[in-house]
Amino acid sequence: MNRTARRAAQAQARRKTIDRITAVHEAGHAVARLLAAEDMGYLFEMGVDSIQIGTGPSWRSADGRIVLNSAAICYGPAVSKVLAVAYTQAYPGSGSISADEFNARLLTLGTAEQRAISGQAKMIVTAMGAAAEARLTGATWEEVFLSDPCIGDRTDFRRDARLAGFGDDDLAVAVARVRSTVIKLIAVPEVWSAIGAVASAMKGDLSGRQVALLAAPHIRGMRLSNVAVSAHPRRQ
Repeated sequence: MNRTARRAAQAQARRKTIDRITAVHEAGHAVARLLAAEDMGYLFEMGVDSIQIGTGPSWRSADGRIVLNSAAICYGPAVSKVLAVAYTQAYPGSGSISADEFNARLLTLGTAEQRAISGQAKMIVTAMGAAAEARLTGATWEEVFLSDPCIGDRTDFRRDARLAGFGDDDLAVAVARVRSTVIKLIAVPEVWSAIGAVASAMKGDLSGRQVALLAAPHIRGMRLSNVAVSAHPRRQ
């Protein structure tokens, strides 16, 4: 390896480092995806596609003490399998579109119950990162979820809530119910152990298979619907 290649490799290694808070936060999302997989029509091993590590903007953690400048994103199925199939049939060969346009299209597909199942599961997935970070740091879930680093999670949550059947006037209800659910989830010993296992292995990018293997000894056989109370839209 010549000097240029060595420096490039060293720079790449630096970009792949991640702080513990960010790792635990993203592991929270990942474990929630695995728990939700079967409810969304997927095998456990298909709940996570990958966790990608990179650099991001500098933020302060919810407790205000640590500047976070590493970034991670957990990728997985965007919607339940039944909605994914319906989308492919309705929009074959569809090109790249915005997340808002994708959400708008989903609202026209499937039944209200099918959309609710998918949206409710994704609301919990979206909220679990903040729950994991809150348990690690001692902050409240609200402090983490409303902090600057969670702006993306909040945007995703609003889309998930709309898919689940929550109107704009019901968003506070959705937040309160999901908050209660993820706080209960994060207190389950097996769930917290799975989050710790995934976070500790996050020295670089992880494949979905790697994430599933890390979490399986702790949560395989558990389903989101069995360990969490589903959030439902307020009935008029």
